[in-house]
Amino acid sequence: MKGFMRIMLGAVLILFLAFPAAAVSSASQVESFLTVAADGSCQVTTTVTLHLEQTQEDLVFPIPAGAANVTLNGSRAKTTSGGDRLYVDLSKAYGGVTGDVAFTLNYTMYGLVAENSEGALELRLPLMSGFSFPVDAMSFSITLPGEIPDRPAFASGYYQSSIEKYLTYTQEGAMIQGSTTQSLKDHETLVMTLAVSDQMFPQVTRPVERTSLDELAMGACAALALIYWVIFLRCPIPWKKHSTCPPQGYSAGQAGTVLFLKPCDLTMMVLSWAQLGYLHLRYSLDRVMVTKQMDMGNERSGFERKWFRKLFSKGNTVSTASNFYVQLAQAVEAPGISGGELLKGRRGSLRIFRALLALLGVGAGVNIGIPLASGGVLQWVWVAVFGLAGGIAAWKMIPWLSHFFLRTPGQGWLCLVAGGVFVVLGVFSGEAPSVSLGVLGILLGGVLYAWGGRRTEAGLLLREEILGLRSYLRKGEVRGTASDLRQDPDCFFNLLPWALALGVDKAFARNMGGRKLPDCPYVIMDKSLSYSPDQWCRFFRQLAKDMEQRKAQQSRGRILQLFTPLTGKPKKRRR
Repeated sequence: MKGFMRIMLGAVLILFLAFPAAAVSSASQVESFLTVAADGSCQVTTTVTLHLEQTQEDLVFPIPAGAANVTLNGSRAKTTSGGDRLYVDLSKAYGGVTGDVAFTLNYTMYGLVAENSEGALELRLPLMSGFSFPVDAMSFSITLPGEIPDRPAFASGYYQSSIEKYLTYTQEGAMIQGSTTQSLKDHETLVMTLAVSDQMFPQVTRPVERTSLDELAMGACAALALIYWVIFLRCPIPWKKHSTCPPQGYSAGQAGTVLFLKPCDLTMMVLSWAQLGYLHLRYSLDRVMVTKQMDMGNERSGFERKWFRKLFSKGNTVSTASNFYVQLAQAVEAPGISGGELLKGRRGSLRIFRALLALLGVGAGVNIGIPLASGGVLQWVWVAVFGLAGGIAAWKMIPWLSHFFLRTPGQGWLCLVAGGVFVVLGVFSGEAPSVSLGVLGILLGGVLYAWGGRRTEAGLLLREEILGLRSYLRKGEVRGTASDLRQDPDCFFNLLPWALALGVDKAFARNMGGRKLPDCPYVIMDKSLSYSPDQWCRFFRQLAKDMEQRKAQQSRGRILQLFTPLTGKPKKRRR
């Protein structure tokens, strides 16, 4: 038995001798030179000598993921990202060779200086990023922008902080030089950290920290706005009173004034006056001419008589494309021109309430801006820009909600879209709860703003009548309205200005059925039209749009003028 074991052992030894041991590829030498700048960036030059026992089809060298401007031997390097590393492709240059090869990498790292968990500035410098081969010897030379204030600390993937037992280094002035005293394992990582000062890195911006004071300030603004509304602007809940005809003494252009204390709408006022017979409209292509038919007497309010006289102060015919008409529209639509008779003598200011709500937008913008701009260049400027943008957006959003009840519901939808953009930015910045609450406060405040304002009994009654008329036109008693249409075709045109002003013209047209109607009695056209109620509805929408075309052009022109100082005036061509 012992003889058999000796024979087997001899056979095994012969087999080992027959096959030579496989040699292992390694990095004979890795030498790095790092120069750290005052802005926290670092220029790195690494020279690597490889000993390759066999060809390597997928030969790569790992560097930190944030590396930029990577070159291999002076030429642009091909890189691929993976996890927290960037891999420089070496296979094209060295994948098919064996023996000793050397190459030089150059790259730049950014953002190496940041606050640690204790709030102190710290330099974190990656020296090795996990090369797949063992490293026989490594050396490094680090140059800082100032004298080194403290001893550095080193940590590796395998040995953690114990790696310092296998390193030797010296520090003198602004330079740290060191090397390993034994080989490093494959996939080893090495990082140096150093406590630094603001004086050494004056260009590094400390990130802005958001505190709970932001939410407290937003909550205080919301509370102040609510208290102000309750004390000065509270108003009974709006109810609707059944009504099938417009209120006496008010035109369709004053619907927004009665409902929401908004400025008058001259376009709707003119359509109402045309329906009442005071004027008629000549509509040709996209031009609208307004022609006076008779004077307006005491049967209408003093407000309407005043602006009717101004409309025809320069003649009995006015073009809606004239500067005079545009200026008149801007004057009648100015805040505070109408609606004073609907309010009690002692009342608060909706503008103050609106300003308090706009501060919620400022707070939401600041909460979004702090994490997005933190640590960046001019971060406080960006935070201020986000806050200002949030305040302006909130200021615009607050009155837009009421447009769901008027002829421009698009502004109401725009308000909801703006609120959604706020929430998305809040999610992106990691501040979704506070931003969402701010947006919710703005939207709820917009509802209070729309229905707020101390009103007289007559003002409340008028509001209820118009809400009832709107409900009647929108829902309608289909059989009743269709019956009215058969008996009196003009009833559709009599109510259409109000349906258009209240944003229910499409529903009103559906309630009227599909019967063809004759020409509108107060709109003169080039040819006779036989339209259904739905077609007349689209016709009147286009008519109103063309009446306001000149005003819209001037508004766009004023917006473009704001950018003229930035772009400069266009140069005239020389003849």
